[in-house]
Amino acid sequence: MPTLPVDVLLEIFAHMHPRDLLNMSRTSRDFRSFLMNRANAGLWRAARSNEPGLPECPPFLSEPAYANVVFSSLCHVCLKNVPHHTRVFIEFGARYCTKCGDDMLVDRDQDEELDDFLQELQEFINDDGEKDEVELPLLFTHYYPSRLLRSQIAEFRARWDANSDDEARNKLIEEEAGRKKEIEAWSNEFYAWIDGKSSARSAELAKLRRGRVDAIMDRLRQEGWQKEMALPDNKERLKSLAKQKFANKPAALTDKVVWKNIRGEANKWVETVRAQRLHDHRRRVLDERFNVFADFIKRWTDDHWPSEDDQEEPIPLEGIKLGDWLVMPEIQTFLDYFDEKVQLTDAILEK
Repeated sequence: MPTLPVDVLLEIFAHMHPRDLLNMSRTSRDFRSFLMNRANAGLWRAARSNEPGLPECPPFLSEPAYANVVFSSLCHVCLKNVPHHTRVFIEFGARYCTKCGDDMLVDRDQDEELDDFLQELQEFINDDGEKDEVELPLLFTHYYPSRLLRSQIAEFRARWDANSDDEARNKLIEEEAGRKKEIEAWSNEFYAWIDGKSSARSAELAKLRRGRVDAIMDRLRQEGWQKEMALPDNKERLKSLAKQKFANKPAALTDKVVWKNIRGEANKWVETVRAQRLHDHRRRVLDERFNVFADFIKRWTDDHWPSEDDQEEPIPLEGIKLGDWLVMPEIQTFLDYFDEKVQLTDAILEK
């Protein structure tokens, strides 16, 4: 391909995504030399236009560097794969894994010396004491916790210490504040794009998961579970299914092989759900019968339990406890005998 005419290469590259250009630049020295040439920055701009909504390249990054931090998932220090967007620190033009982020960034709350310096800087800016809050002329990370880039704060402190007079320090603060304002204005636009892209992706994945759950439900109906799927509490059943590992995947259930692989788990799940539903329903029926029986036994005991005067042998002052009645096999059989649709009443018990 490097032997193709330049105009053909330019036409091909113009239709590529920035990620494709990055990958292409890493395939050979010829491609790298061609794509990294400043004269060909227009190729990267053309490729960037193929990513909807992506903000313009910031002034503090080159086009290839911008593409690298946004579309390459590798940590800029250790080259570990860190695809999540929260590992992009665009205000510093870098992507860090968690470990390297801890090495490259610093939190003032965890560095006493840094905190003392920043306090000194705040007091200098607010020398008249009239400001309630003082904004530092330093770049902090967009994501919590707010941290500084160690190399930037070190450079700022070196320049601060090199200028001992107030005029020079005020000029330094003014320069850094202007730089911060410019970068933050751009980075806010970038993070808004990131958030929108993340939300769109989340919505896409959620749609795929819902489609997979619906497809599994349809398959289960075909397996003979129509009645179970048609019950009034089907919404709760859908929620339960969506939590299952075999169902909670952002992948469409279009291939028969896929269904074959999860068919056993799906049927086992619905069997478990059905067994639990029947158990819960039976328990509600029995609980209601137990309550009716308890009221009946209390009244019957109050009305019919013999007193000591009626017996030659001593008897308990109170009737048999409810628990004693319920453990009797005859009572258990009696309460469980009737069809669950039959409501237990005093009239039935008195018979």
